Amino acid sequence: AGRAARAARAHAAHLDLRRVLRATAAALDEEPAAAPPPPPAAQERLRDLVGRVGTELTALIDDVGRGVAGPDARLDAGMTPQAAVTQRVVARVHSWPQWAVLFAAVAEQHVQPGDGFDREEPPARPDVFEATFRATLRELPSVVGEVVDATVAAWRQRRSPRLGPLKAALLDDVEPARERLALDGSDAALTTLRRAVQLDWLTPAGPPDGAPPAADADAARQAFPLAPDRPLPWHDPHGPGRHQVTVMRVRRELVEAVRRLAVEGLAVEQARRVDAIRHALRELRAALPRTDAELRALAGAGPDVEPDPPQVLARRVEALLDEDDRPLRTEEPDRWSRTGGDDRPSRTDEEGR
Repeated sequence: AGRAARAARAHAAHLDLRRVLRATAAALDEEPAAAPPPPPAAQERLRDLVGRVGTELTALIDDVGRGVAGPDARLDAGMTPQAAVTQRVVARVHSWPQWAVLFAAVAEQHVQPGDGFDREEPPARPDVFEATFRATLRELPSVVGEVVDATVAAWRQRRSPRLGPLKAALLDDVEPARERLALDGSDAALTTLRRAVQLDWLTPAGPPDGAPPAADADAARQAFPLAPDRPLPWHDPHGPGRHQVTVMRVRRELVEAVRRLAVEGLAVEQARRVDAIRHALRELRAALPRTDAELRALAGAGPDVEPDPPQVLARRVEALLDEDDRPLRTEEPDRWSRTGGDDRPSRTDEEGR
Protein backbone atom coordinates (compact mmCIF):
# COMPACT_ATOMS: atom_id res chain seq x y z
CA ALA A 1 0.00 0.00 0.00
CA GLY A 2 2.89 2.35 0.84
CA ARG A 3 4.58 1.61 -2.43
CA ALA A 4 1.35 2.21 -4.33
CA ALA A 5 0.84 5.57 -2.56
CA ARG A 6 4.36 6.68 -3.34
CA ALA A 7 3.95 5.66 -6.97
CA ALA A 8 0.68 7.62 -7.22
CA ARG A 9 2.31 10.72 -5.78
CA ALA A 10 5.29 10.36 -8.12
CA HIS A 11 2.99 9.96 -11.09
CA ALA A 12 1.04 13.08 -10.14
CA ALA A 13 4.27 15.06 -9.72
CA HIS A 14 5.49 13.81 -13.08
CA LEU A 15 2.29 14.96 -14.81
CA ASP A 16 2.48 18.32 -13.07
CA LEU A 17 6.10 18.76 -14.15
CA ARG A 18 5.10 17.98 -17.72
CA ARG A 19 2.34 20.62 -17.62
CA VAL A 20 4.78 23.24 -16.32
CA LEU A 21 7.35 22.31 -18.97
CA ARG A 22 4.80 22.55 -21.75
CA ALA A 23 3.49 25.91 -20.57
CA THR A 24 7.02 27.32 -20.22
CA ALA A 25 8.13 25.98 -23.61
CA ALA A 26 5.03 27.39 -25.30
CA ALA A 27 5.62 30.83 -23.74
CA LEU A 28 9.30 30.86 -24.77
CA ASP A 29 8.50 29.75 -28.30
CA GLU A 30 6.19 32.74 -28.75
CA GLU A 31 8.73 35.34 -27.56
CA PRO A 32 10.65 37.29 -30.20
CA ALA A 33 14.25 36.23 -30.71
CA ALA A 34 16.74 38.20 -28.67
CA ALA A 35 19.42 40.21 -30.46
CA PRO A 36 22.81 38.48 -30.54
CA PRO A 37 25.42 39.89 -28.18
CA PRO A 38 27.82 42.45 -29.70
CA PRO A 39 31.22 41.10 -30.79
CA PRO A 40 34.23 41.86 -28.57
CA ALA A 41 35.97 45.19 -29.00
CA ALA A 42 39.20 43.53 -30.21
CA GLN A 43 37.32 41.73 -32.96
CA GLU A 44 35.65 44.97 -34.06
CA ARG A 45 39.02 46.75 -34.17
CA LEU A 46 40.35 43.98 -36.39
CA ARG A 47 37.32 44.16 -38.64
CA ASP A 48 37.91 47.89 -39.06
CA LEU A 49 41.63 47.30 -39.73
CA VAL A 50 40.92 44.68 -42.39
CA GLY A 51 38.41 47.03 -44.04
CA ARG A 52 40.99 49.84 -44.14
CA VAL A 53 43.63 47.48 -45.54
CA GLY A 54 41.22 46.36 -48.27
CA THR A 55 40.47 49.99 -49.15
CA GLU A 56 44.18 50.78 -49.42
CA LEU A 57 44.83 47.72 -51.59
CA THR A 58 42.07 48.89 -53.93
CA ALA A 59 43.70 52.33 -54.10
CA LEU A 60 47.06 50.73 -54.88
CA ILE A 61 45.52 48.65 -57.67
CA ASP A 62 44.03 51.80 -59.17
CA ASP A 63 47.24 53.83 -58.82
CA VAL A 64 49.94 51.37 -59.92
CA GLY A 65 49.41 52.06 -63.62
CA ARG A 66 49.93 55.81 -63.18
CA GLY A 67 52.79 55.42 -60.72
CA VAL A 68 54.84 52.80 -62.60
CA ALA A 69 54.01 53.24 -66.29
CA GLY A 70 51.97 56.44 -66.46
CA PRO A 71 52.51 60.18 -66.12
CA ASP A 72 53.37 59.95 -62.40
CA ALA A 73 56.16 57.40 -62.89
CA ARG A 74 59.41 58.70 -61.38
CA LEU A 75 62.62 57.33 -59.92
CA ASP A 76 63.94 58.49 -56.54
CA ALA A 77 65.80 61.41 -58.12
CA GLY A 78 62.63 62.60 -59.87
CA MET A 79 63.81 61.36 -63.26
CA THR A 80 61.29 59.72 -65.57
CA PRO A 81 61.93 56.08 -66.50
CA GLN A 82 62.48 57.02 -70.14
CA ALA A 83 65.07 59.63 -69.19
CA ALA A 84 66.80 57.11 -66.90
CA VAL A 85 66.96 54.51 -69.69
CA THR A 86 68.32 57.13 -72.10
CA GLN A 87 71.00 58.14 -69.62
CA ARG A 88 72.14 54.54 -69.19
CA VAL A 89 72.13 53.91 -72.94
CA VAL A 90 74.23 57.00 -73.63
CA ALA A 91 76.76 55.94 -71.00
CA ARG A 92 77.05 52.44 -72.47
CA VAL A 93 77.43 53.51 -76.09
CA HIS A 94 79.95 56.21 -75.17
CA SER A 95 82.00 53.56 -73.37
CA TRP A 96 82.55 51.50 -76.55
CA PRO A 97 86.31 51.06 -77.10
CA GLN A 98 86.12 52.22 -80.76
CA TRP A 99 85.51 55.84 -79.71
CA ALA A 100 88.71 55.99 -77.69
CA VAL A 101 90.67 54.82 -80.73
CA LEU A 102 88.93 57.31 -83.03
CA PHE A 103 89.33 60.35 -80.81
CA ALA A 104 92.95 59.42 -80.12
CA ALA A 105 93.48 59.55 -83.90
CA VAL A 106 92.10 63.10 -84.18
CA ALA A 107 94.67 65.71 -85.00
CA GLU A 108 93.71 69.25 -85.97
CA GLN A 109 90.02 68.20 -85.72
CA HIS A 110 90.44 65.45 -88.31
CA VAL A 111 90.81 61.67 -88.02
CA GLN A 112 94.33 60.69 -89.04
CA PRO A 113 95.50 57.20 -90.06
CA GLY A 114 97.29 55.22 -87.40
CA ASP A 115 101.07 55.30 -87.40
CA GLY A 116 101.51 51.90 -85.77
CA PHE A 117 103.25 53.43 -82.75
CA ASP A 118 101.33 56.15 -80.88
CA ARG A 119 98.00 55.64 -82.64
CA GLU A 120 95.99 52.58 -83.56
CA GLU A 121 94.40 52.36 -86.96
CA PRO A 122 90.85 53.76 -86.58
CA PRO A 123 88.03 51.35 -87.49
CA ALA A 124 87.08 51.73 -91.11
CA ARG A 125 84.17 49.28 -91.56
CA PRO A 126 80.73 49.14 -89.84
CA ASP A 127 81.02 45.47 -88.77
CA VAL A 128 83.34 46.51 -85.94
CA PHE A 129 80.56 48.68 -84.53
CA GLU A 130 77.84 46.16 -85.32
CA ALA A 131 79.34 43.49 -83.06
CA THR A 132 79.49 45.96 -80.13
CA PHE A 133 76.01 47.20 -81.01
CA ARG A 134 74.59 43.67 -80.70
CA ALA A 135 76.42 43.12 -77.42
CA THR A 136 74.87 46.31 -76.03
CA LEU A 137 71.39 45.20 -77.11
CA ARG A 138 71.86 41.99 -75.15
CA GLU A 139 72.41 44.14 -72.05
CA LEU A 140 69.16 46.08 -72.49
CA PRO A 141 66.91 43.70 -70.51
CA SER A 142 69.00 44.22 -67.36
CA VAL A 143 69.17 47.98 -68.00
CA VAL A 144 65.41 48.20 -68.43
CA GLY A 145 64.79 45.90 -65.45
CA GLU A 146 66.92 48.09 -63.17
CA VAL A 147 65.01 51.19 -64.23
CA VAL A 148 61.60 49.56 -63.71
CA ASP A 149 62.71 48.17 -60.34
CA ALA A 150 63.76 51.66 -59.28
CA THR A 151 60.44 53.07 -60.53
CA VAL A 152 58.43 50.51 -58.57
CA ALA A 153 60.54 51.14 -55.46
CA ALA A 154 59.99 54.90 -55.74
CA TRP A 155 56.25 54.40 -56.21
CA ARG A 156 56.14 52.14 -53.17
CA GLN A 157 58.04 54.73 -51.12
CA ARG A 158 55.56 57.42 -52.11
CA ARG A 159 52.69 55.18 -50.97
CA SER A 160 54.36 54.07 -47.72
CA PRO A 161 53.12 56.98 -45.55
CA ARG A 162 49.55 55.84 -46.16
CA LEU A 163 50.45 52.35 -44.96
CA GLY A 164 52.16 53.54 -41.76
CA PRO A 165 49.00 53.77 -39.59
CA LEU A 166 47.84 50.36 -40.83
CA LYS A 167 51.19 48.81 -39.94
CA ALA A 168 51.04 50.37 -36.46
CA ALA A 169 47.52 49.06 -35.89
CA LEU A 170 48.62 45.59 -36.99
CA LEU A 171 51.51 45.64 -34.52
CA ASP A 172 49.26 46.77 -31.68
CA ASP A 173 46.28 44.49 -32.26
CA VAL A 174 47.65 41.31 -33.85
CA GLU A 175 51.40 40.89 -33.52
CA PRO A 176 51.32 40.19 -29.75
CA ALA A 177 49.46 36.96 -30.54
CA ARG A 178 52.05 35.84 -33.12
CA GLU A 179 53.23 32.72 -31.25
CA ARG A 180 49.70 31.51 -30.56
CA LEU A 181 48.67 32.14 -34.15
CA ALA A 182 51.58 30.05 -35.38
CA LEU A 183 50.35 27.13 -33.28
CA ASP A 184 46.69 27.15 -34.29
CA GLY A 185 47.26 27.76 -38.01
CA SER A 186 46.05 31.35 -38.10
CA ASP A 187 49.38 32.87 -39.00
CA ALA A 188 48.56 32.52 -42.73
CA ALA A 189 46.05 35.34 -42.24
CA LEU A 190 48.66 37.28 -40.28
CA THR A 191 51.18 36.84 -43.12
CA THR A 192 48.61 38.17 -45.59
CA LEU A 193 48.05 41.27 -43.48
CA ARG A 194 51.80 41.85 -43.11
CA ARG A 195 52.31 41.70 -46.87
CA ALA A 196 49.40 44.08 -47.39
CA VAL A 197 50.83 46.82 -45.14
CA GLN A 198 54.53 46.79 -46.06
CA LEU A 199 54.83 45.89 -49.80
CA ASP A 200 58.61 45.31 -49.65
CA TRP A 201 58.04 42.20 -51.77
CA LEU A 202 57.11 44.31 -54.81
CA THR A 203 60.74 44.83 -55.89
CA PRO A 204 62.89 43.65 -57.47
CA ALA A 205 61.17 41.48 -60.03
CA GLY A 206 64.03 41.04 -62.51
CA PRO A 207 63.86 40.85 -66.32
CA PRO A 208 61.19 38.74 -68.03
CA ASP A 209 61.92 35.19 -69.06
CA GLY A 210 63.10 34.54 -72.61
CA ALA A 211 64.94 36.71 -75.11
CA PRO A 212 63.52 40.25 -75.25
CA PRO A 213 62.74 41.90 -78.60
CA ALA A 214 65.79 44.14 -78.26
CA ALA A 215 68.12 41.12 -78.39
CA ASP A 216 66.40 39.58 -81.41
CA ALA A 217 68.80 39.16 -84.35
CA ASP A 218 66.38 40.51 -86.96
CA ALA A 219 65.52 43.51 -84.82
CA ALA A 220 69.20 44.21 -84.25
CA ARG A 221 69.97 43.98 -87.96
CA GLN A 222 67.15 46.33 -88.87
CA ALA A 223 67.97 48.80 -86.10
CA PHE A 224 71.68 49.08 -86.90
CA PRO A 225 71.92 52.53 -88.55
CA LEU A 226 75.14 52.05 -90.55
CA ALA A 227 75.15 50.49 -94.03
CA PRO A 228 77.06 47.20 -93.63
CA ASP A 229 78.56 47.31 -97.14
CA ARG A 230 79.72 50.93 -97.05
CA PRO A 231 83.02 52.03 -95.44
CA LEU A 232 82.88 54.54 -92.61
CA PRO A 233 83.21 58.22 -93.64
CA TRP A 234 86.76 58.63 -92.33
CA HIS A 235 88.21 55.58 -94.11
CA ASP A 236 89.72 57.80 -96.80
CA PRO A 237 92.52 59.88 -95.26
CA HIS A 238 91.98 62.50 -97.96
CA GLY A 239 88.14 62.41 -98.06
CA PRO A 240 85.65 64.97 -96.62
CA GLY A 241 84.39 62.67 -93.84
CA ARG A 242 87.47 62.83 -91.65
CA HIS A 243 86.29 65.72 -89.46
CA GLN A 244 85.66 64.85 -85.77
CA VAL A 245 82.08 66.15 -86.10
CA THR A 246 81.42 63.16 -88.36
CA VAL A 247 82.56 60.81 -85.61
CA MET A 248 80.17 62.45 -83.11
CA ARG A 249 77.32 62.32 -85.63
CA VAL A 250 77.84 58.57 -86.16
CA ARG A 251 77.95 58.07 -82.41
CA ARG A 252 74.66 59.95 -82.00
CA GLU A 253 73.04 57.71 -84.61
CA LEU A 254 74.18 54.60 -82.78
CA VAL A 255 73.02 56.01 -79.43
CA GLU A 256 69.60 56.78 -80.90
CA ALA A 257 69.27 53.31 -82.42
CA VAL A 258 70.01 51.65 -79.06
CA ARG A 259 67.83 54.15 -77.18
CA ARG A 260 64.83 53.50 -79.45
CA LEU A 261 64.98 49.76 -78.78
CA ALA A 262 65.52 50.38 -75.06
CA VAL A 263 62.46 52.63 -74.83
CA GLU A 264 60.36 50.02 -76.63
CA GLY A 265 61.59 47.38 -74.19
CA LEU A 266 60.85 49.74 -71.30
CA ALA A 267 57.21 50.10 -72.33
CA VAL A 268 56.82 46.32 -72.59
CA GLU A 269 58.43 45.73 -69.20
CA GLN A 270 56.42 48.48 -67.52
CA ALA A 271 53.16 46.94 -68.76
CA ARG A 272 54.29 43.48 -67.64
CA ARG A 273 55.23 44.72 -64.19
CA VAL A 274 52.01 46.67 -63.72
CA ASP A 275 49.98 43.58 -64.61
CA ALA A 276 52.01 41.44 -62.20
CA ILE A 277 51.62 43.93 -59.33
CA ARG A 278 47.89 44.31 -59.92
CA HIS A 279 47.47 40.54 -59.95
CA ALA A 280 49.42 40.18 -56.70
CA LEU A 281 47.47 42.98 -55.00
CA ARG A 282 44.15 41.50 -56.08
CA GLU A 283 45.17 38.13 -54.66
CA LEU A 284 46.14 39.81 -51.40
CA ARG A 285 42.82 41.62 -51.22
CA ALA A 286 40.91 38.39 -51.85
CA ALA A 287 42.92 36.57 -49.14
CA LEU A 288 42.21 39.11 -46.38
CA PRO A 289 40.53 37.54 -43.33
CA ARG A 290 36.87 38.51 -43.33
CA THR A 291 34.85 35.76 -41.66
CA ASP A 292 33.97 36.00 -37.97
CA ALA A 293 35.99 32.87 -37.26
CA GLU A 294 39.14 34.34 -38.89
CA LEU A 295 38.73 37.64 -37.06
CA ARG A 296 38.19 35.89 -33.72
CA ALA A 297 41.36 33.87 -34.27
CA LEU A 298 43.37 36.99 -35.09
CA ALA A 299 41.93 38.78 -32.07
CA GLY A 300 43.10 35.96 -29.82
CA ALA A 301 39.62 34.69 -28.99
CA GLY A 302 38.61 31.05 -28.92
CA PRO A 303 36.10 29.51 -31.28
CA ASP A 304 32.73 31.18 -31.11
CA VAL A 305 30.20 28.96 -29.33
CA GLU A 306 26.93 30.84 -29.26
CA PRO A 307 24.33 29.41 -26.88
CA ASP A 308 21.09 28.24 -28.44
CA PRO A 309 18.37 30.89 -28.21
CA PRO A 310 15.44 30.15 -25.87
CA GLN A 311 13.12 29.47 -28.80
CA VAL A 312 15.33 26.62 -30.04
CA LEU A 313 15.58 25.14 -26.55
CA ALA A 314 11.80 25.40 -26.14
CA ARG A 315 11.19 23.46 -29.35
CA ARG A 316 13.64 20.80 -28.23
CA VAL A 317 11.80 20.44 -24.88
CA GLU A 318 8.46 20.15 -26.66
CA ALA A 319 9.86 17.47 -28.96
CA LEU A 320 11.10 15.49 -25.95
CA LEU A 321 7.70 15.79 -24.28
CA ASP A 322 5.98 14.61 -27.46
CA GLU A 323 8.30 11.63 -27.58
CA ASP A 324 7.56 10.90 -23.92
CA ASP A 325 3.80 11.03 -24.57
CA ARG A 326 3.87 7.95 -26.73
CA PRO A 327 4.52 5.34 -24.00
CA LEU A 328 2.14 7.15 -21.62
CA ARG A 329 -0.78 6.53 -23.97
CA THR A 330 -0.11 2.80 -24.23
CA GLU A 331 0.80 1.91 -20.66
CA GLU A 332 -1.68 1.29 -17.85
CA PRO A 333 -2.39 4.08 -15.35
CA ASP A 334 -1.11 1.94 -12.45
CA ARG A 335 2.25 1.17 -14.10
CA TRP A 336 4.00 2.75 -11.13
CA SER A 337 2.56 0.05 -8.80
CA ARG A 338 3.77 -2.97 -10.78
CA THR A 339 5.86 -5.42 -8.83
CA GLY A 340 8.40 -7.87 -9.99
CA GLY A 341 8.75 -11.49 -9.03
CA ASP A 342 10.53 -10.51 -5.77
CA ASP A 343 7.58 -8.30 -4.72
CA ARG A 344 9.61 -5.11 -5.41
CA PRO A 345 8.60 -2.40 -7.88
CA SER A 346 10.12 -3.11 -11.28
CA ARG A 347 11.95 -0.39 -13.28
CA THR A 348 9.61 0.87 -15.94
CA ASP A 349 10.57 2.56 -19.19
CA GLU A 350 9.53 5.88 -17.66
CA GLU A 351 11.89 5.41 -14.73
CA GLY A 352 14.68 4.45 -17.09
CA ARG A 353 14.26 7.67 -18.94
